Order: sequence, then C-alpha cells, then structure tokens
Amino acid sequence: MNEISFRLKEKRKELGLRVEEVVEKTKLHPSVIHDIEEDNFSNISTAYLRGFVRIYARFLNVDLESFIKDLPGAQTGKKPARKEPPPAAVLPEESPRRPAVSEATKGKPSPMNPPARPAGNIKQYKPKGYGQIIKEKVAALPPEVKKAFIIAVAIVLGLIVLARVLPPIGTKFKAMRQEAVLKAKAKKEQRALKRALAVERKRAAKEKKLKDKTPRAAQRAFAKEPAPEKITVPVSGKTKEIVVSVTTKKSCFIRAVVDGKTAFEGVLRKGVAETWKGVRSIDLKLSDGSAVIVEVNGSAIPSLSTRPRPVKSFKVDRSGITVSK
Repeated sequence: MNEISFRLKEKRKELGLRVEEVVEKTKLHPSVIHDIEEDNFSNISTAYLRGFVRIYARFLNVDLESFIKDLPGAQTGKKPARKEPPPAAVLPEESPRRPAVSEATKGKPSPMNPPARPAGNIKQYKPKGYGQIIKEKVAALPPEVKKAFIIAVAIVLGLIVLARVLPPIGTKFKAMRQEAVLKAKAKKEQRALKRALAVERKRAAKEKKLKDKTPRAAQRAFAKEPAPEKITVPVSGKTKEIVVSVTTKKSCFIRAVVDGKTAFEGVLRKGVAETWKGVRSIDLKLSDGSAVIVEVNGSAIPSLSTRPRPVKSFKVDRSGITVSK
C-alpha cells in the first residue's frame, strides 16, 4: 500500500497536476485523493477501494495491477468488475480534509461517508455558470430588494443604450442644422444677386430710353465720345502675377473675370474687401464706380467716378489699365 501511495503521489507531482484538476478529470472526491496519496486506505470503503485506486492509476498512466490485487476486497484469480465511483463535488484545494471514519461508524451512511449508488444513476458533475448563480441569488432575495434590484438593472441598461444612441443622433442633427444654414445663406446671396441684376437692367433701360429721346445733335456728340482712357499699369515686368484689391465704401455689384474665367459675381456689402490674382488680365464690372477703392499690386488707383455711375469695364493687363464708363 505504501508503494501505491508513493508512486501515485510522485507521478501526480511529476505531471504538475493539482488535486482540483485530478478531481475534475476523474470525478473522485478530494478526500479520496488525499487518502490514497497519504496511505489512509482504512478511510475508504472496501467496496470502492479497488475502483478508486484503479481510476486514479489509469488517469496517471501508472501500472499498479499487481498491487491492486492485494488491496482489501480484491478477488483472487478473477479480474474485478469495474465500478463507477459515486459523484463528488469539486472542492478547493485548501478545503479541510474529511475526518477519519471510526470502526463503529465504518460502512454506515453519513454525510462524510455517503451510501453507495448504482453506477447507472451516477450523474456527471456540471459546474454552475455565473448566470445560474446570479439567478439563484436574485431569486433568494426578499420581494422588495428584488424589485429594487430589477429597477436598478433596467436603469443601467437604459443608460447604456442612451449612451450609444444619443451621439449619432446629435451628430445627425448638427449636420442637418449646418446644411440648413448653408442653404439659407445661398438663397440670400441669390436674392441679392437678382436684386443687383434687376437694378442693372433698369439702369440700362433708363439710359437707352434717355438716349432715344436725346436730339440728333446730342446723339452725334455721344457717338463721337472719346475712346476709353488708358492709364499706365503699375506692373513691372518681373512681377509674375497681377493683384487687384477692391474695398467697398457702400454696397456695390461687382463681376470679376480673371484670365477669361468669372471668379466672382455678386454684391459686396459696405466695408468688405476682396482680392483677385491673375497672370494675364483681370476685368471688373462695377455698378457704381464711386462706391469702391481699387488697388493694383498694392498701388491705389484714383477714384473711378466722383458720382454714382456704373463702370462697364476696369481691365488690367500687362499693357496697362483700361477703364470704360
């Protein structure tokens, strides 16, 4: 018996197995493992002793058949029938060991020495999961505490859902608000452009009507009107680009064509400044020449008009500045 205990204990330590791992795999009670390893075979019922030792030896892959025959209850010349051990609960390693069974109580059923059960009725041990343990704990609570616990869980879950749902909704509303602001700004600019174009059309119609009513002599003088004045452009040959800046003294409609492409068309409010840069030419059309201050490459240009009067073309290129009123 000492040989059995020594070999099994040394084999388990050699494999690096703990008692809990052996219990989980073999379904033997922890006290049975301790009794076998400590040579306390008298604490184990003779009805199960051979089976317990054989199960433990087979699990550790130790050949002890020659020793098992000498254990109490073994039958000489006949291979003992294999019997399944009774179910055992998994206990921690540091749990107290079962006390030794006295001769008076030996073989009698007790909490420390359960009666034998048929092999067919043995149920496999299944550890409880966290969900089942929590469910049992909640079911054991008083009704008031259980109700408060359920309400608290519902509130926590609701807060988690809100924390995941609210940020996307807030982002969506913010994007919708920005889109609405941009649309309103675009509509406002379109209305201002339409008003400026309407004013320009009225002015042109008024000039045409006035020209039609002018006497023939005045019309001939108007036809002989001198060509647009030419001003020397302050652009040196080393400059790579032409820069024109316009600052409004009052609201004015402006159309800017830079290198043959329309760069701006709309109404500039009072006190607003705009700058355009070109390589070949910059052509400006103004609804009121007296409402703007023009600078070309940082040099101020004399006022285009002393009274409210449109400027058909203010063109700047490498050859100079051409003003058509």
